[in-house]
Amino acid sequence: MSQNRNSISKQVLAWAAVFALVLTIIPYSVADQSSNEYFESWSYELGDTDGDNQNDIIFFTFDPDTNVTDYVNIYVEMRVTDGDGNWVGDDDENYEIYWTENDTFEMEWFVNDCDDYDSDCEGPFDFEFRLYEDINGYYYYEDNFSESNISLYETTIVPEGVIQVENGVLADDNDGFNNDISFLAHMEDYDVSNVSIELERKVGTQWVDVGTQETDDGETSFKNMTAGEYRWFAEYDDEDIDEGHTFVFYSSTSDENLGHFGSVEDWDEDDEFDDFAFARWSNGSNESINDGVYVELFYEDNNTLYDESGGNGDGFVVLFYDVEEGNYTFNLYNDTSSGDLMQTGWLHSYGSLNTNHDEWFEDWDYETNDENDNGIDDVITIEYNPDTTCNCTVEIYVEMEIYNDNGSLVHWDEYEHEINGTAEVWFETDEWSPEEEGNYTFEFYLYSEGWEAEDSFNFSAYLECGGGSYYCDSDEWFDAWDYETYDEDGNGEADTIEIGYNPDTDCNCEMNVSVYMSIFKEDGYLAGYHYYNHEINGTEEDWFETEDWSPKEDGNYTFNFQLYGENTNGGDFFNFTTYLECLDNCGNSNDEWFQDVWQNTHDDDEDGWDDTFEVEFNPDTTCNCSINVTSVLSVFDNNTKIDEITDSGAIYSDEYDYFFMDWTPDYNGTFDFILNLYDEDNYFEDSRQFVDIELHVRSEAGEEAWFEDEYYEVDHDRFEVNYFPATSCDCWVKVWIYIDVYYDGDKVDTISEEMYIHGDEEKWSYQEWYANNEGYYDFHVVMFDDEGNGPDEIQDHYWIEEIYLGSESNETHNAWFDDVSYSLEDRDSDNREDSVSVNYAIATDSSDEMDLLLILDIFDESGEMIGTFEEFFTLPANEMMDISFHWSNTYEEGNITFDSVLEHLVDGDTDGEIRVQDEDYEIFYLATANEEPEFFIEDVTGRDIVFEGQYVDYDIFFNKYEPVDDLYWNMGDGKIFYNDKSVSHMYEDNGMYVMHINYSYENTIYSYEFEVFVRNIAPTILNLMLDENVNEGDEVSFNVQYEDVPMDMDNVTVTWIFPDAVLQGNFVQYTFADDGEFLISVEVKDDDGGSTVEQRMITVQNVAPIFTEFVFPSEGEQGVAMDFSVSATDPGDDTITYTFDFGDGTAKLITQTGNASHKFASGDTFEIIVCAIDEDGGETCRTEVLPVALLEQLEESGLPGFGFLGVISALGAITILRRRTH
Repeated sequence: MSQNRNSISKQVLAWAAVFALVLTIIPYSVADQSSNEYFESWSYELGDTDGDNQNDIIFFTFDPDTNVTDYVNIYVEMRVTDGDGNWVGDDDENYEIYWTENDTFEMEWFVNDCDDYDSDCEGPFDFEFRLYEDINGYYYYEDNFSESNISLYETTIVPEGVIQVENGVLADDNDGFNNDISFLAHMEDYDVSNVSIELERKVGTQWVDVGTQETDDGETSFKNMTAGEYRWFAEYDDEDIDEGHTFVFYSSTSDENLGHFGSVEDWDEDDEFDDFAFARWSNGSNESINDGVYVELFYEDNNTLYDESGGNGDGFVVLFYDVEEGNYTFNLYNDTSSGDLMQTGWLHSYGSLNTNHDEWFEDWDYETNDENDNGIDDVITIEYNPDTTCNCTVEIYVEMEIYNDNGSLVHWDEYEHEINGTAEVWFETDEWSPEEEGNYTFEFYLYSEGWEAEDSFNFSAYLECGGGSYYCDSDEWFDAWDYETYDEDGNGEADTIEIGYNPDTDCNCEMNVSVYMSIFKEDGYLAGYHYYNHEINGTEEDWFETEDWSPKEDGNYTFNFQLYGENTNGGDFFNFTTYLECLDNCGNSNDEWFQDVWQNTHDDDEDGWDDTFEVEFNPDTTCNCSINVTSVLSVFDNNTKIDEITDSGAIYSDEYDYFFMDWTPDYNGTFDFILNLYDEDNYFEDSRQFVDIELHVRSEAGEEAWFEDEYYEVDHDRFEVNYFPATSCDCWVKVWIYIDVYYDGDKVDTISEEMYIHGDEEKWSYQEWYANNEGYYDFHVVMFDDEGNGPDEIQDHYWIEEIYLGSESNETHNAWFDDVSYSLEDRDSDNREDSVSVNYAIATDSSDEMDLLLILDIFDESGEMIGTFEEFFTLPANEMMDISFHWSNTYEEGNITFDSVLEHLVDGDTDGEIRVQDEDYEIFYLATANEEPEFFIEDVTGRDIVFEGQYVDYDIFFNKYEPVDDLYWNMGDGKIFYNDKSVSHMYEDNGMYVMHINYSYENTIYSYEFEVFVRNIAPTILNLMLDENVNEGDEVSFNVQYEDVPMDMDNVTVTWIFPDAVLQGNFVQYTFADDGEFLISVEVKDDDGGSTVEQRMITVQNVAPIFTEFVFPSEGEQGVAMDFSVSATDPGDDTITYTFDFGDGTAKLITQTGNASHKFASGDTFEIIVCAIDEDGGETCRTEVLPVALLEQLEESGLPGFGFLGVISALGAITILRRRTH
């Protein structure tokens, strides 16, 4: 197929003229003086779109920048000229840039878009870019750059696609007569040559051949045709590809001289060839060009109307933008649909990402339901039926906005659908419930795929609030509770407790509640706590029990229980105190606590959202020994535990021990974290809480994984692979480990496992396999990543070859480590282990003796071998042998690896066949074994327990008494002492300090370092200023005075915990919404983690309601209903009930609205008592006197202002009205 780009047609020239006009009115100006915009950098790349090994397109990338700290609007223009300086193309775009951002943009130019109307489009080309600042539509020149002498070549290969043949009648030979029938063959913007056009003219009823021509560069033209009807057929590569009809309206003896055409192009410049254009024009003297053209466009497959437009003076050009991909036929008329048919034909749209159809809501409806069965609807679902004019599938968007009575937006949602004009389809929203009861307005908006507004509807509905809302009028409380103590150790004293409780709600629905149990010792310190989550129903009785709990020491313990409803709103509480004995581990008087805790969130995947929670902490103990402690990080979402991480390790009273945990979520949300510390007997010791931590899901894309280490074990027919997979991601990554088993070169089996690994954790795993046949096996261990659909790409792999495995049922030559033990020693007596004895017990079940080689290789932390042992020996049949190696670490202290291998020398030496029999692998932390000088410092006392802000005496103890010179202390905090073996010093802040001591002895200078761990002192609460008896609804003030060491006083935070609020500051104010007894807490905490907590019980008194409105009639009439209206407010959050005692012997009227109506049966003066009563028994009453007249008194005095005749008339009118209703 040969082709070329389009020669520019007359319609294209018209559009080019309009574009040139627009350019002339852009308000350019000189550069402004307030900012400077410039091209920071630029580059370009060349491309070959048609694959003919010649570049035909250029891509420019540029980074505009500014020197002002603000967003700036700019306009960038690209101008293209050929080698002769002729303008051949351009492009332009508006952008917004910011001074600190890397704003990179791209423009491209395709050589087939070159304007070569006057000459061939030949390179090389020059490109100039101009940068303007756009200020309110005025353009200020700022900068430019150029690239010259760039060679681009017109495309020579047409890509696969539908060939479009367009035709028109015009004055192609420039003689002014529209009698030339021209054709253009193209595929999008590629012109197609060698398309054969056969033209016929209708004479009478016969079709007469006019001739056949082939396109050259896509074009051909039949000149000077006579007026009449023509038809044509297009053929390419011996296949019929197109056909059409056209009419020539021309006469040399009349004014009728009409031209017309139909074509498909990218008229809206959106890089999509999906716009149809139709035109007709005249050179006659008696006809205006605006009389119009009319076009009908049909779907080719079913001949149904797609669209119609034009006519009646609407213009001489009709455009159909963004026509969907497919084939279409058209009829082109002069002026209107009843005018002369000028042309018929076929056009192809190459596809549009846009739509130009109408969409609307054909119908809609909604349904409300009463989910909690209280008689009032609280859930709504809306359904709607969108439709379109397009007999095709289109995408639409529907937005739902919900507003309350105040006009505030309370909910928003968006839905995406596919609809088709040939099918009816209904869509339904999710169920929705409000947080407050009331009238709600629902507004729905329909948008097309391009987010153009199409249609809308709205309605209002009354809904009660749904379950789980902060504002729903449902209460939760402890309906009952009890506890039971037990004597587990049988000594006659209770040592174990179990508590039971029945939480209830006034909602006749399923509801999630949380119960928080905290246990305090007599000194006010927390002894333990637990969260319990339950589901309750107001129609059922639920009873729950805690786990058994026992203390670590004898004493009185206070148990506090707090009930929380959904969304953590406080519901109720109870507490009690009881005496319990210690059950076990009673002799352990040591305490453990979090000395320091740091928490942080960060954005690991760098997407702008924090995705990882990290906590680092230093647990400590009062025991001057090594203690194993366990730290548990629990994760909660809305009071529901969703995850838990556990870490164990040893701590020392005189060392700084750091632990680290991190967590990343599986979904976006706000989470709470609780960090608990347990001693080695699993007793609770300390806790920290972190609330309202917002985290987002972290992407694992692009993270690498590999095998950091591996080893294997062989036992008879069993083969075990151990491996340590690692990742560079500071997150949890899912990997798959596949092991392919080969025997004699053939794969015989595959085993696999999936696991999660983390960049900060060393996690070993293993898989085992058993051989059915004796022989040598190869194992291929492969690691895959997981992108959500199982194993994906290989991350790492390795081979384990020539492994001899024997069947369990067959006797084989085999030896193994029956036992390997390690003994750690302190050779230099500095209380730090620096040496190891490795003891092997080697056994065999072979009936023959075995020549064996035992190898122990020793490696430091960097993997460098720093020691090795070898022992050749012969192990008698069915015997066992003990072998020991001893090694002292004279290298740098650290983690030392001991790797043992037992080999069978089948041929009696290492030159023959060697079979690995067994392996062992251990790591120990060893100090360096030092040779101490004859005279040395044994210890510096006073370092055991040191607190910030306190003076401590430090004394040097030498191994023997000798005079020393130049004794020098550097305490590690800048303080220096000279020539004194005892000093008194105060560290102003907590932390780890290194004390340096130098002295001279016998002309030799000795230097020592001793660590001093300075503990933080928690702030001290001096005074709590608050009222312990208050009224509900009153704003109550709380104040605290405290002290801390001077270094921490500026970094102390005070947190007050109330039933439903957490406030910060020395002075806070809080309003109790209801009466009762409430336990409040205040925590004073410094920035080093030291905190002091005190609690107070606040008694809140109920306050009776206060009348605010009292509307009574001044007098009444016997037997006539009278209206009474009162209202009151309650300082607390109480529901008010009103009672009316009318004083006439009738029963009290009870109402919650304050409105009442009453008829008195007799005339008298009545004393009416109205009371407003809150739900806690608070009552306010008011008495009013009301005279009620007798009926005969009314008859004697007459009806005021009406008279007898008026009464008769009124009754008559009522009678008439009643008759008319029958």
